[in-house]
Amino acid sequence: MHTKISSILCRSRKVSNQKGIALILFVFLLGLVVTGIGIKFLSGGSYQIQRSVSTAETLAEAKAALIGHVVGGQSGAGVGVFPCAEDITSIGSVSEGQAGTTCSSTTVGRFAWRTIGAGPLTDANNDKLWYALSAGFRTVPINSDTVGGLSLDGVQNAAVALLFSPGPMLSTQARPAPAASNPPAVVDYLDGENSDGDQDFVTGTLSSSFNDKLAIVRPDDVFPVIEKRVLGEIKNYLLAYKATWGAFPFPATFSNPATASFAGTSSNSGGLLPIADAGVTWASGTAVSVRTSNGSVRNGTCVPSSFNQVLTCTITSQNYTGSRTITINANLNNVSLGFYKPMDLTKTSDFTFTPAALKSVLTLKHTLNSSGGGMITLQGNATTRTGTYRIIFNRPPQLDDWNVTTAIPNYIYQNKWHHLVYYKVAAPFLPGGSGTCGVCLTVNAVNVAPNVSLSGKHAVLMAAGRKLNVTNARPSPVYSAASPAQVRPGTLLADYFDSSNNISGGMVFDSTTLPLATFNDQVQIVE
Repeated sequence: MHTKISSILCRSRKVSNQKGIALILFVFLLGLVVTGIGIKFLSGGSYQIQRSVSTAETLAEAKAALIGHVVGGQSGAGVGVFPCAEDITSIGSVSEGQAGTTCSSTTVGRFAWRTIGAGPLTDANNDKLWYALSAGFRTVPINSDTVGGLSLDGVQNAAVALLFSPGPMLSTQARPAPAASNPPAVVDYLDGENSDGDQDFVTGTLSSSFNDKLAIVRPDDVFPVIEKRVLGEIKNYLLAYKATWGAFPFPATFSNPATASFAGTSSNSGGLLPIADAGVTWASGTAVSVRTSNGSVRNGTCVPSSFNQVLTCTITSQNYTGSRTITINANLNNVSLGFYKPMDLTKTSDFTFTPAALKSVLTLKHTLNSSGGGMITLQGNATTRTGTYRIIFNRPPQLDDWNVTTAIPNYIYQNKWHHLVYYKVAAPFLPGGSGTCGVCLTVNAVNVAPNVSLSGKHAVLMAAGRKLNVTNARPSPVYSAASPAQVRPGTLLADYFDSSNNISGGMVFDSTTLPLATFNDQVQIVE
């Protein structure tokens, strides 16, 4: 009996052990299944994240390349001009990715990667990027007042351009291999509002009916960079001008840029750039002196033509021994009221010399005076000669005509950047000034670390930036989108500049890191 019970208990333990082993094995296998599902799930999620990151990086690369192309004016169309979408006739050829020469009315197409120089960028789905452009950014003038005409998510004028990753093909789309004879249709790549050919676009969460991803090029992505370039170009020009003439020219009085004369005003220290022709003529009182070792000869004369364009100076030389020093001070009207080119001894359009050897012994100097005029001085030592010296100024200094010349880049004039630039000079560095700081200009770097006050500055330039609805000088609640702080073209500095920068005659200027919602002035110290 005892043996039977032991046998039964033994079999029972074996069965229990087998069931326990089976349960453990079941749990182990279940764990493997769950782990496998988890690994598969996590891998799928990681893959989707990786694809999303890859697409975002591609869009960012395309945006940076596009902005660099536009700011650099690399297409030859001019700084600020955006390219059209891809020329569909180039698809499948060695020039695929080249921009069209004209944009369609809808301005939506594939991104012109070849023109931009970015390489054939594709998203994680291996599709080329798409592109939409605001119509106002193809022809001059293009400046900070040019409105980005694309709306985004119901916000009007939100973007200059948009870049799209079309994402995987939706069930309603078909994507045959693109060819020049069968170009890709926007409805087969972009979704919903983005594909209907108007100027309204949307972002959105991924769904079965929408998977576009966008990179947005806003006005503040482009214009502050171009403004820096504009101010830098003008600064370099002003420094070269001062190196020749000895002072900066008088600014034009600030007024509505759409109707302003842009001619400098004597004694004015701040305003618009003096790019207009103030009407330079030869003034009376041109003096000629010839000095020799035996004294001074006073029989030289300078006579302007009846049209005041040609000035003829004649010196009758007596037979003195040794060399003689010739000095001619030719006075000019209005030359300090604008950007006039220096005269050049080597140019026959500027001078005629008799005898011709005079050209090699004379030097040339340019000076300005506080009354708005100036002087061209010729001086040098001539060898002994009996007879007549004749020096003809064939014309007075000529205007650096900003709409045709290469003295400064033509895009500044074509795009009317001079409408948005303010020019200020401390009195000692205007024509007739001492050239030494008494009261000079100050630039404050505000809201940046460290706050720096730069004093003793001779001249500054300011770019106005895009017009704002609310500024530091004109805050809410009085000013808003319904009652904007700045209206352009305007007659007041406050329509262009956003803080104490808008004070007429001001000597202190604010500068900070941009962009800000209520301040976007950019200040460039010239000297």
